[in-house]
Amino acid sequence: MCFSATTSFISAGLLLTAGTYGAYKAQKNNVRFLPLLTIPLFFGIQQFFEGMVWIDLMNQQQDLAQLFAYLYLFFAFFFWPFYIPLSVCLVERKPSNKKILQALLLIGALLGFLLYSSVFFNIFPLHTTIFQHSIRYQVDLPFLLNDFGMYMYCIIIVFSLGLSSLKSARWFAALVFVGIFVSLYFYYYTFTSVWCFFSAVVSLFTFKIAYNLPKRIRN
Repeated sequence: MCFSATTSFISAGLLLTAGTYGAYKAQKNNVRFLPLLTIPLFFGIQQFFEGMVWIDLMNQQQDLAQLFAYLYLFFAFFFWPFYIPLSVCLVERKPSNKKILQALLLIGALLGFLLYSSVFFNIFPLHTTIFQHSIRYQVDLPFLLNDFGMYMYCIIIVFSLGLSSLKSARWFAALVFVGIFVSLYFYYYTFTSVWCFFSAVVSLFTFKIAYNLPKRIRN
């Protein structure tokens, strides 16, 4: 994200710690919450990859920077559009909401596959640079994948969290929406990097869910 490699690595450490705690609580109390409570864990891994992008770009090691950029974009493009609705769906109790989440999951998986495969297979080349104190992942995607795809991506993430019966998840959705607006308005050219960082920090809300998670009643 913006600022420096140090920012990415510090945030990665905090997120990995929160995600590990969430995984422990889910395994101990209710395994259905495991995907939701490990969101910070995966954001932590993603932030670590971006820290490596920073280091390699500053050291002019473009090949290594490109490798870690692909790893970073695996999460940004492919992973989050299906993992977020999946994690919410697994803990949702309302049947009507679950059906909507299942549909969002399928749409997100398809969108994520189209986005990431187009970059990974070099259909649309990736150019990774430092731009105004942030990492810019420049991919000249066609309209359907760029503008329309971006709006669909944001709708899938925010709407999935907003559908949750968990109050903390709905707060998560509201703050992610604010992060999207701020990133688009102030950091348009580095949106992928900045928005993922904001979302990563906001994902620490899952720590509250983990802390308050009641023990599962075993049959």
